[in-house]
Amino acid sequence: GVDLVRKGLMIQLEKFGLREVDVLGKTFDPSEHEALTMVDNQSQKAGAILEIHRRGYWLGDRLLRPALVTVAKGPQETT
Repeated sequence: GVDLVRKGLMIQLEKFGLREVDVLGKTFDPSEHEALTMVDNQSQKAGAILEIHRRGYWLGDRLLRPALVTVAKGPQETT
């Protein structure tokens, strides 16, 4: 029930230009994302977004709220 209401609301808001900030699989961009934590991750490149904590939204070309994310530090360099 709640999911159906949320989907209906998002469909109506999209008609006015509201859309979510792309997050997963993207590289951290401070103009769209806000980093909550950074995690050592040997399998991901530095700056890769690993997890979303709060969705972000655009209204047209204006950022209403940045997405709150966890970012990978990437492999450690050995000297």
